[in-house]
Amino acid sequence: MARSLLAFEHTIAITAAPDSVLAAFFDPIALSNWWDTVRSVTTPRPLGIYAIEWRVTPFSDRLLGTLGGVFYGTVMEFHPGREFFLADAYWLPPQSNPFGPMALEVSCRVQGPATHLRVRQSGSDAGARWERYYGLISAGWKASLTDLRKYLECERSDNREPRASRPRVVSVQTPDVSKDRPISDSPAVTPQIHGSDPIPAPTPTATTGPTESPVEPSPVKPKPTDRIHTPATTRPERRRRRRKGLS
Repeated sequence: MARSLLAFEHTIAITAAPDSVLAAFFDPIALSNWWDTVRSVTTPRPLGIYAIEWRVTPFSDRLLGTLGGVFYGTVMEFHPGREFFLADAYWLPPQSNPFGPMALEVSCRVQGPATHLRVRQSGSDAGARWERYYGLISAGWKASLTDLRKYLECERSDNREPRASRPRVVSVQTPDVSKDRPISDSPAVTPQIHGSDPIPAPTPTATTGPTESPVEPSPVKPKPTDRIHTPATTRPERRRRRRKGLS
């Protein structure tokens, strides 16, 4: 008896170009916004690597344990703006055994003003564990694709809005006068009245201190009390000395 293949399939209309829709599956910034990934390595070419990682959930499922973990596979086909196909895909839960191999098909079709995105993920096994897994990813895929539509449509509306006019800032350059540079070397700014000759600005002179002329100290006259006194000699005494010399 053939086993029934478990699969999830969902289609959503997004008002965005098909190139942008498909590129959102390979851009790390876009993946972190709409698929809540923490890391991703995605190569949009045949035999390219496709690996993404989610945060470990704080809660635990009764059959699968904590959710999050890593999803990876190999890009087998890639057509820009149209579709890509992922084979040998596996999901590695943080606490339970891997799920796989699986296949992931993503295609875009333009219809009217929107792009219809179709996502189909299928597995190769059955059982209570697989049924529980597909029951969880069905709700998860629908919520994530809704976030993808919001992300792309908001990004598109932001790109179409005109940028607000910004005031022009006119920069005025002033001469750079360093502390060590003499003031006389800096260019003088002279005011000018329209219709008249420019008024020359006074040339500043560099001063390093007070300009007073040095004052020489005046000679100090000795005071009367400072003179050297010798014993006084009177006239009669000089006469007596002369007489003694003659005699």
